[in-house]
Amino acid sequence: MMQAGKGRQAASEKLFRAAAVVLTSLLFVFVPASHAGGGGGRKADVVSIRGGEVPSLLGVPLEKIGGYAVRDGGFKVAPRQIDERLKDGTLIYTTYRGGATSVLDGKLAAADEVLFMLQDAGERRDGEPLPPGAVGGVELRVVDPLGGPEAWFYLLEFEAQAPRSDTDYVAYDPEKDWVTARYYTVGFPYRGAIQVPSYFACTEEAGGTGENIYDIYKVRLTIDLKLFPTLVRSQDDFVSRPFGYVDGPVRVSRRVKTRLRMVGPIKGALSDNDSYFYPYYCSFPSRLEIPFSMGFIAHSASLRITDDLSGGAEGMMWYSDRNPGGVAIDGKPGPEEKDIDRGPFRWKLVTGPQGTLMNLTIFDPKLEMLDKKLYFCDDKSEPDGPEQFPGQIANQGFELANLECVPKGVYSLAVYVFCPVDYEKGDEEMYFNSVVNPLTVSATPLPRGEEISAGENDRAVSTLEGPTRFQTSTAVTGMVSD
Repeated sequence: MMQAGKGRQAASEKLFRAAAVVLTSLLFVFVPASHAGGGGGRKADVVSIRGGEVPSLLGVPLEKIGGYAVRDGGFKVAPRQIDERLKDGTLIYTTYRGGATSVLDGKLAAADEVLFMLQDAGERRDGEPLPPGAVGGVELRVVDPLGGPEAWFYLLEFEAQAPRSDTDYVAYDPEKDWVTARYYTVGFPYRGAIQVPSYFACTEEAGGTGENIYDIYKVRLTIDLKLFPTLVRSQDDFVSRPFGYVDGPVRVSRRVKTRLRMVGPIKGALSDNDSYFYPYYCSFPSRLEIPFSMGFIAHSASLRITDDLSGGAEGMMWYSDRNPGGVAIDGKPGPEEKDIDRGPFRWKLVTGPQGTLMNLTIFDPKLEMLDKKLYFCDDKSEPDGPEQFPGQIANQGFELANLECVPKGVYSLAVYVFCPVDYEKGDEEMYFNSVVNPLTVSATPLPRGEEISAGENDRAVSTLEGPTRFQTSTAVTGMVSD
């Protein structure tokens, strides 16, 4: 009899652990989440290539590789970023204790990633001499698949340390767990769920006020289990700890290790939660692994994933591609909410004097079995805990049903949060194209050992016009740190 009881307990724990794998994947895959100047109207684009695409630079010390654009008849220093990765593509992070997750050899390898802003690219070289100390390099041709103007960027190899641009588009403060980009600030002050954002502000440079308009990214998962009581989980049902980060001039990468709380002593699987922060937007890509269909353990399963705003968002307007007329955000339910089209949407945004935040969600086509509907509630008297600020202010996002119908397999999903600068209606596609119609890049090695005159050198090393190093905002002083 005792053995039978132990057998049932073991089976229960095995079932819950398996369920935890599914739950953790489902919750993380829906956590929110590249490539203009040189590219016409494509403001948000970041260009990314791997070291293997520029074989003539493989093995060169990273400090000897500089980013350049040809403008006004000469080479100008431009910001570039090189992130070291392992052979399998895994990013090497800086730990919060000052170390690294793997050995950084400081030389360009095939899996390493090179990034630069399209707006920092320029004209094609036409006989301009290389900067002093440059011994070779690579010409990168950037092509817009939508027919926009071509642009060129140069990675130059130097005999000694390469000159660096002072421009820094995005910065990370590991003590405050805070990202300050040129056009927005995002943070994680709500310590109950540090894997999801709980602060978002648009800077004055983006046309905003710098005021926080965000409560928290909310997750509400409900599973009607066959053998156990109904399971309900939120973003607070995670135990999270920051794992590592990479802070560069073009992108900040952040990884959090997170485990889902289950029942009693049973713990969920430990998972990695990655996020990427660029000058104009944040990216939250996810890979969902379903070890078995949830239909085996549940009668039904549903998920609500929403962006709840703070009182700072009052006075803004909410729009989506299905609701171009918009809804005024005031924290009070109004008649216009009853007429909202609650069908599946492609994008949604809030805009006003505080700035503009725009969300694009891209589901894996294989998840077509999901029933997607809009959730919207603008009522600050209506509690929806756990939350940072009581009530709901333009709490909007997806309600997803039929999760139990998702078969075993691997799926992808990504959420992008854009901060359009001086937004006007119709700007949406300009930003989305950086994701759905990415730029293409081809590389051509430059001849090595060119001879140049001193007079030409003096002109060639001037820096790009415009803003210099972007200073980190001091408005976050006093926020809770890790």
